Order: sequence, then C-alpha cells, then structure tokens
Amino acid sequence: MNTTIAFVGGGHMTAALVGGLVKTHPAANIYIADRNDGKRTHLHTKFGVTTVTAQADLPANIDLLVLSVKPTDMQPVCEQAQAATIVSVAAGLRLANMEQWFSSPPTMLVRAMPNTPAAVGYGMTACYARPPATTSTLVNSLFSAVGDVVWTENESLLDTITAISGSGPAYIYYFLEALEEAAIVMGIPPQMARRLAIQTLRGGGEMARLTETTPAELRHAVALKGGVTERAINVMEEKQLKKIIKTAIQSARTRAQQIGDELQSKDN
Repeated sequence: MNTTIAFVGGGHMTAALVGGLVKTHPAANIYIADRNDGKRTHLHTKFGVTTVTAQADLPANIDLLVLSVKPTDMQPVCEQAQAATIVSVAAGLRLANMEQWFSSPPTMLVRAMPNTPAAVGYGMTACYARPPATTSTLVNSLFSAVGDVVWTENESLLDTITAISGSGPAYIYYFLEALEEAAIVMGIPPQMARRLAIQTLRGGGEMARLTETTPAELRHAVALKGGVTERAINVMEEKQLKKIIKTAIQSARTRAQQIGDELQSKDN
C-alpha cells in the first residue's frame, strides 16, 4: 500500500489507527497535522511518521484524508480539506452536514465509527459512504489494520452501532469492574482478581468468535441444571439484567441521535 494517508487531529483514535498502519502497511506515507507540540512529538517519536503543525502544511497529493477532530471543530477542517477520499471519525456528525462545507468535494466521503480497542488491534469499525452502497478498498485497508470492518448502506444505523460497538468497550469494562470487585470482596487478592476476570472475558469472547455456537448455547453449556452457574444466571434473570442492558443501549442510541440533531440545528 504505497499511498499517502493524512490525519487531521492527533488524538487517541489517530494514534490507534497509525499504530496499526505502520505495522501492516509500512510502505504507506503517513502525515499527521496537529497544533499541539506534545502530540506531534509523541506521534513522530513513537511511529516515525511525518507531523506538521497546520492542515495547510499537508501534502497536496493525499490519497486518503482522515478527519479526527471534535464535531464542533469540523467545519473549518472540511473547508480546507482536499482529497479524493475523506473519512470522518467524528461521532454524531452526519455526512449531509459535512458535504456543504467542502470547497472541493471529495469523490467519496465516509463516516466511520471505530472503537478504542483499535489501539491493540482488536477494533470494530462500521462505515457508511456517500455515494451510498459503495465501499472503498483503501478505507477498508485502513480500518482492517486495527481490527474488523463492516459497511452499512443506512447512515442512521451508525447511531445504533455507536451504542453497540462504539460504546460497547465501556460496558465490558463495567462488567469487568463488577467481577473484580466481587472476587475481592470474597477474599481473592486484587491482582489475582483482575487476572481471573480479564482472562475469563477474553476467553469467552474468543469462544464466541471461533465457534458457530450461539451465545445462548454457550451459556447453557456452562450453566448446567442445578449447578453453580445456573444459580448466578437465575439471579441475573430475576433482576432482568438483559432488559437493563437493552434499555441502556437504547438510551445511548438516543443520545447519539440527539448529538446529530444538535449539530444539524447549529449548522442551520
């Protein structure tokens, strides 16, 4: 992949994506524009990529431009952006809003929702492109470098995906906290409690990924009738844990939709 990829914004998501790219596509020419001296120094030192102070200092022949700034900072960035393919990773910002800001519209505009495990190569990214029903090999290569990628033909689904996989790592960490705390309260040393909890979640996820067995079937294989695990599952069912999780995710989706509406009303 001997291409030129540029990023505007040098935050955590940019660092995660660049970290994957330099490992999987070492021939790519990577540039990052960020006003923060510390971020530029860190990114250049860690990844060996070229960093510049201003977006205007990026090269003219960019194959893929990734806009990784806050939604409220996106308009001036779009006004300066020039590339055949442009990707936004700003949560909530709809492409219809962005399209009117470009002085030189891209051939393809993509809205992407990655998540933070991209930093360790286990990211999940959902993409939507304009024109709809199209995909980009270059964009796919970018996000495949840090995990898995799916494409949707319906932009509104990105709000739901944000609530599922975008926010999802936080739900996992919350459950991890609960496992750790339960173990510690019942006498297990903290370091051992964390190790037990992390490996249990990791192993369960891998089993679900590597087999065609449904989550319910995997659960029933552990929760034998009259056994220890069934007792715990029964409590979760009595407390309607599934309903709580579904309600929480619906609330997260609603907030994602509200953010998009707020950004659109400000633009109008």
